Amino acid sequence: MGFARVVSDRATFAYLADVFVLTEHRGQGLSKRLLETVLAHPELRGLRRWLLFTADAHTLYEQFGFVRTMFPVRIMEIRRPYIGDLSDATLKPGASRMLRRAEVEKLRGERQEAGIWKLESRKLRR
Repeated sequence: MGFARVVSDRATFAYLADVFVLTEHRGQGLSKRLLETVLAHPELRGLRRWLLFTADAHTLYEQFGFVRTMFPVRIMEIRRPYIGDLSDATLKPGASRMLRRAEVEKLRGERQEAGIWKLESRKLRR
């Protein structure tokens, strides 16, 4: 139903990434429950800094204390759109070939139909 990934040193810092709820389960408060569960995890409580990137869910994250960064000019990245997005036989390890979005979506669909991708989900219990 939903998924979130946290990368952390479990001492001072955590990066929250890949948060999503399947379309058919949205609007039921699952994203809030997911964030509550992640932020309450015993190994992650008390960290000094959390970081995330969002295109459109600012109000969701603000409910949990996230604020826009004070120093956006300090954030740097290496951007390689779609590289490594799918581990496909046509892409050899370390390949730098860019896939157009349509190709990525086509490959995703083929993999889902073939049952190669499986989404493991856990029901959030009240």
